[in-house]
Amino acid sequence: MLDAAQSLGHLPVSVKDLGVDLLAAAGHKGLLGPLGTGLLYIRKGLESLLDSVRQGGTGSASFDDHQPLTLPGKYESGNPNAPGLVGLGAGAEFLTQRGLVRISQDESALTARLISAFAQIPGVRIHGAPANAQRLGVVSITFADRSSTEVAAILDQTYGVQVRAGYHCAALIHDALGTRDSEGTVRFSVGPFNTEEDIDSDIEAVEAIAQGESPTIASPRACACVAAASGPAPGPGQPTSSVGGAYGNVSEIPGIRELWEHTLGDPGITIAVLDGSVDLAHPCFEGAFVEEVPALVSMSVGRGIASRHGTAVASILFGQHQSPIRGISPRCKALVIPIYGDSDALESPRCSHRATAS
Repeated sequence: MLDAAQSLGHLPVSVKDLGVDLLAAAGHKGLLGPLGTGLLYIRKGLESLLDSVRQGGTGSASFDDHQPLTLPGKYESGNPNAPGLVGLGAGAEFLTQRGLVRISQDESALTARLISAFAQIPGVRIHGAPANAQRLGVVSITFADRSSTEVAAILDQTYGVQVRAGYHCAALIHDALGTRDSEGTVRFSVGPFNTEEDIDSDIEAVEAIAQGESPTIASPRACACVAAASGPAPGPGQPTSSVGGAYGNVSEIPGIRELWEHTLGDPGITIAVLDGSVDLAHPCFEGAFVEEVPALVSMSVGRGIASRHGTAVASILFGQHQSPIRGISPRCKALVIPIYGDSDALESPRCSHRATAS
């Protein structure tokens, strides 16, 4: 069986030449389809040996009380995601018209350009194989003196470059790479819509960060994701977009101001936060109703992403309105239950980046 969810990119694959019996692929990555779509290839003759795990819905045989045995109904229970499949078809049509060979060549050239430039920047380490015709357009790097999540936040907020930072759904490999302490890697993904100008902008941004020419994000006590969660209400004539930076503002949620006119929450209502540890010394929690419970992870608040994320989530909910961070329900009771530690082997939640569509 070949898992093509993240591994194939836009390299042409022949299931016949490879002798593949089953091939599974996500639709929202290399195939450019929407989320919630995908495909499963089954070699002809193998379908009689495979039973469907989830059954229900006999739309293709409405008068039968058993799952259809014919394909594809045997493996497609329930209503199909018609809008998603239309989008997946459009993505596949684009790839076919442009041609996988051309797309692969273009991505290889841009990837080589990116790797060559990154290799010349002091303090930047490239993880993975060197550029060649068979290398995918995914380039992971780390910085000598900055965490990967911090770099991703700077790239997004300052340069408008969207990358993914963290463990990338493969937490254990970072022990072998030695990148756990740096909060994983910064991953650049080259796709069919990228240009040389995009790559050059990436290179310039990384070089500026490595040379210390870019701003740093705030410390954990007022980190970017917490400070961005909300903020003071804008004054007369002040545009709301000026509050909260690139991550928006709780005050900008449609209808939230009208809701606040009626209620800011009730201590009789308890909201549990299952996340990283929360920095309860942050000024936004002064006066809040907060209760902590014992947990299986360290309760200490550190500099790791789990603590920052837990504090961010809690501030969005319980930030007091007399503080710089106005929460959605500041008068509700908070029940803080840390389930992620800064040194956990499990991948911690991400808070200061947006994933690429690759």
